[in-house]
Amino acid sequence: TALSTLSLHDALPICFPVTISYDTGFSFKTKLFTFFTQLFADKLFSVSEFTASKLIRKSVVIPEGVDSETFYKIPLNDLVLKRKELNVPEYFILSLGRVEKRKNVYNNLVAFNLVQKFIPKLKYVFVGQLVEDEEKINSFIEALDVPRSSIVFKKYISDEDLNVYLNSMELMLFTPESEGFGLPVIEAYAVQKPVILSRIQPLAETIVTGK
Repeated sequence: TALSTLSLHDALPICFPVTISYDTGFSFKTKLFTFFTQLFADKLFSVSEFTASKLIRKSVVIPEGVDSETFYKIPLNDLVLKRKELNVPEYFILSLGRVEKRKNVYNNLVAFNLVQKFIPKLKYVFVGQLVEDEEKINSFIEALDVPRSSIVFKKYISDEDLNVYLNSMELMLFTPESEGFGLPVIEAYAVQKPVILSRIQPLAETIVTGK
């Protein structure tokens, strides 16, 4: 009989039921599936110590990694040409991942509004699926009185284009309230860019003090 394995990238449906809804893609069926598949798999794997601590069985922790042929430091001359081709903003910060409340999108916009008053040319680029209601988030931006042209939503881009954005950003802003691992963080590290993180355990696991 063949053995079965289960790799869990996120225990979010189990740990944070309040934040999970049909709107964010985690239905009640997803919660049940995440729970019961742990019972029947011969071997469990998880991506962080935090995720492992939330499971009902012991798992082997194997942190996620980045393909160095996909995300890498682009030579400056090549980067200038690629930025021009993609019309990448000159000076911007980046948030990568689903655009939703759990990712702290509203607090990040408030913070950007304050900073942008001192650095008018700064832009804020979001790369990822827009989960929040588009009308709601646009109304929130309008209420902040921040120039709408300063905030850019890129819903879907290729890994090749994403690498250009990662290389071009000033820094990444990644401050979720909860997370399974935080793959965008190590993608930023792969191109040697700084990241502002929220102080939660899964993200702390991606940091080595002094590096």
